[in-house]
Amino acid sequence: MPARVFTAARRRTLLRVVALGVLALTLPAAETATAARPAAPSIRSVDCWPTHCTGLRSAPRAWLRIDGSRLANATYVQFATGRRRTRWVRARRRSAGRLLVQVPSNAVSGRLRLWVKRRPVSRASRRVTIVRARRPVVRPSPGAGAFAGQGMWIWQLSRSEGGSVPAIIARARSANVQTVFVKAADGTSLWAQFSPALVANLKAAGLRVCAWQYTYGSNPGGEAATAAQAIAHGADCFVIDAEAEYEGHYAQAQQYVRALRARVGAAYPVALSSFPYVDYHPRFPYSVFLGPGAAQANLPQIYWKAIGASVDQAFAHTWPLNRPYGAPTYPLGQTYQSPSASDLTRFRALTGAYGAAGLSWWDWQETSATGWQALAAPLPSASRPAAADAWPTLAQGASGDLVVWAQQHLNGAGYRLTVDGGFGPATQDALKRFQTASGLSPNGRLDAASWPALLRTPVAQASWASASTAGARPTGPRLASRRAGQAEIPILGRGG
Repeated sequence: MPARVFTAARRRTLLRVVALGVLALTLPAAETATAARPAAPSIRSVDCWPTHCTGLRSAPRAWLRIDGSRLANATYVQFATGRRRTRWVRARRRSAGRLLVQVPSNAVSGRLRLWVKRRPVSRASRRVTIVRARRPVVRPSPGAGAFAGQGMWIWQLSRSEGGSVPAIIARARSANVQTVFVKAADGTSLWAQFSPALVANLKAAGLRVCAWQYTYGSNPGGEAATAAQAIAHGADCFVIDAEAEYEGHYAQAQQYVRALRARVGAAYPVALSSFPYVDYHPRFPYSVFLGPGAAQANLPQIYWKAIGASVDQAFAHTWPLNRPYGAPTYPLGQTYQSPSASDLTRFRALTGAYGAAGLSWWDWQETSATGWQALAAPLPSASRPAAADAWPTLAQGASGDLVVWAQQHLNGAGYRLTVDGGFGPATQDALKRFQTASGLSPNGRLDAASWPALLRTPVAQASWASASTAGARPTGPRLASRRAGQAEIPILGRGG
């Protein structure tokens, strides 16, 4: 027994001696390797490129500039991608102390690190905030094809097929008309012609019935109440006909749409019908009537013959300027003034070529027999015009409601601007910062590259006050005092 204990003790002692010897032999080599290992790269600063950004707010696919030391041609930048995951991206070396790196599409906010082959990883940088464009405001659906197909407007029922409902139904069927737009109100006056019986009879024949109201803005709440009365007669949809009387009257427009929505709900299909050439009417409140919670559809009055243009010219001028407002466009053409059958056919063809799902015509009582035939004639195909994919360009010095609309989107993206409708230095600076954060060239112009990105941001809508309750709030942007540039369409006298 004692001999056994002695043997075990000797073995333990020998093992200790061997282990210490091995450690003594390897320690100098390890110290030598550690001393020879290259130092890690370091980060001095990070900024957006090519334009400085406050708070290191960047966007996926944008570029960052990294200044540091011990950089190499093959330097990799580590980005956080969420849930403790990372991604290494090879940077571009611009000089001995500078790198450029593109933010990966799946990057999230976090700190950056550098790595060069056979060197340790650098310490972390300042936090980089990755900003993604928010999803656009989803408009309530304008109903199951409420404005789709072909429609015809009735101004005076007694002068449209003599007021005979069976004759109206027969004419609509023969001319391939699916929707009848009937005048239901003028300001605060409800028109008797838009009766529950008329609506019921037209709908029983398979027609959609849309009420429309000419508005003046002198009593927005009263006009909205009258509109709701007309809608209650059974209308499938409703159109606000707002024209010269509303130019510059932002507060009244906002009161009207809010009062209307409070009575008919957020999802009821409402459209705006107004001037087609937005640039001719810089102080018309398109941004209110087509803004969040207002009309879901846009029916611009493209009356080419009254304007003095061809069908193609009128479309090409109207479409890009209305496009930023985001509401589906259903062109309103003219059958009054006896336009040629070829023009009517061309208007129908271009409606499809531009991608619109429907169109309508002004107006029933002034449509000739030739016009009715043209509405039902076989439709030739038309190639998609370049203007269908065009956007307006705004730069410093511009003014108008499109600038109001852009300023409200920039505010929705987090930039603090006074919504005045003027494209000044502050708006240009905010736009440049937005472009940089969105990975776009910061040229300070709203163009085909920038509009789609900007329109994906929410709208921080200004709240306009009436003149009697304004207080510290403005009744509209400063541009509201400007006069219209031109009147492309002569006054039609729809008041009746």
